Amino acid sequence: MIEFDRSPNGYLELHVSGTVDIDDVDRAASWLGGVLSAGVSLSFYVDLAAVENIEADAIGAASKRFASLADGARFVERIALVVERRHARAFEPLTRSLPPRTTVRRFADDETASARRWLLEAAAVRRGALRAARESSVEGALCHSSRRAGCLAACVLAGQLAAPAPAAAEEAGAPWSLSLGAGALLAPLHLGDDELGLIGIPNLTLRYGERFSIEGLEGLSYRLVQGERLSGSVSLGYGAGRDEDGDSLLRLAGGTTRDLEGLGDIDGTAVVGGKLTYREGSLSANISLRRALGSHEGTVIDFGLGWSTMTMALGPPLIVSGGPRLTLADDAWTGAFFGIDAAQSAASGLAEHQAGAGLLSAGVGVSLVLPLSARTSLVGIGGYARLTGEAADSPLVRERGSVDQGTIGLIWSYRFGGESGQGAPPGAS
Repeated sequence: MIEFDRSPNGYLELHVSGTVDIDDVDRAASWLGGVLSAGVSLSFYVDLAAVENIEADAIGAASKRFASLADGARFVERIALVVERRHARAFEPLTRSLPPRTTVRRFADDETASARRWLLEAAAVRRGALRAARESSVEGALCHSSRRAGCLAACVLAGQLAAPAPAAAEEAGAPWSLSLGAGALLAPLHLGDDELGLIGIPNLTLRYGERFSIEGLEGLSYRLVQGERLSGSVSLGYGAGRDEDGDSLLRLAGGTTRDLEGLGDIDGTAVVGGKLTYREGSLSANISLRRALGSHEGTVIDFGLGWSTMTMALGPPLIVSGGPRLTLADDAWTGAFFGIDAAQSAASGLAEHQAGAGLLSAGVGVSLVLPLSARTSLVGIGGYARLTGEAADSPLVRERGSVDQGTIGLIWSYRFGGESGQGAPPGAS
């Protein structure tokens, strides 16, 4: 007899007992076919300790049925076999038909706790990758690099593309997590610049539970709405300004620019914001609003669509996300960064320009999240945005810059806190 169960810890369970016959094989193959057709990464806990006898024709039937499932088996990460030594050899033909990336490990009937812990390691990595994709994906990769390049983009991306913080941290009773790391970003040194510079990215994200977080320049964030599909948050952070010499404390390579000479410095300021995100399966839509409170008062609104998927082509789960984004800004924000008054015109040699409200940019972004373990991850991001409207018409962009803004970067992160899925699983001995 074969019984099926779905563990809350991220793997599927098969419990086999008594005599295994052809009917049991057919039931198991039908169930596995439905599970694997979903195309998601899985691990299996197969308990064969209570098997008393395996009919000879059942082994032959199993080999044929499971061979037909080989294509779907590419999504199987780990299989833990709890089996007595006398039955282990009978299952060897089945395990040999699995793809090389599927790891099968045999455990004795008194090693069930070890088997479950081994599966929890894979589940923690998978949860971490999925959560990182939801939190970074295109929302961070494009949103900030398209509206504000250079130092500001680097600092904000550091918060948005933090290391995976697996839900296991909360499940195991440790509600906080801290992500630290570093990376590099190739991006324009200021929004509208036609030259790229290599910028260092300090990575710092602190989370407490599912609602509170501190992420880079995004600052303090609190989730007001926490639903399965809809989520909403408010934030208080810092909006970086712009130095007249175009320099950045985080610049690693690439010369400074003289494009901004005569335009003066734009001081940084506090920023309040809010964000709503709706998810349906692998698709998401979001809208965010930020309001600068100090030196360059103004409001920026972002609209974004996202899509994400998981692939096992490289062995470990790789999360690929991407989608388009539109950014709008009011006249106060656009005027601060793209407007040129009479005094600035005289000092810079650029014609006067009164920038108004409207569509600031349109573009697309992509992110790749590769979990290296339950605590470490490697995140690659890329984005392209084209400045439009009043920003594109500014003499700063037309004469000294470019409407085409590209960003590419790589970030490594390590997460502290939580137990990485080490909570006691149900039924563990």
